[in-house]
Amino acid sequence: RATDGLGQHVAVKIVNPRADLIEPSAFANVKKRFEREARNGPQVAHDAIVKYLDHGTHRSHPFLVMELATRSVQDIIVEGGALAADKARRVISRCVGALRHLHGRGCIHRDVKPANILASPRGYLKDPLVFGGS
Repeated sequence: RATDGLGQHVAVKIVNPRADLIEPSAFANVKKRFEREARNGPQVAHDAIVKYLDHGTHRSHPFLVMELATRSVQDIIVEGGALAADKARRVISRCVGALRHLHGRGCIHRDVKPANILASPRGYLKDPLVFGGS
């Protein structure tokens, strides 16, 4: 979590420094995935997808700057139990719309799960995370 030049809170996504990800043979692939996400993220504007704001590198490590989400569906379930059926339908419907939008642009989400369905002031969002395709 950081702030942009306008004082707005943003999320900064970096490579998790797990040994298996920063090992030189694996890190090249992780960097390529980040580059692909940085390239594709701004092109997938949709009201149910986290907005990509910027990207860059720091000491040869890539990072992405994205809209800050406040919590995940997983957090909501842990705090309050299962979602009511009508709320679950709304969340799933928004996710389906976001995935359709991504797939229509040749992008694939590789990690769909409650921890990656995020809430923000704009409502439930689908975090694109890792793009495949073009």
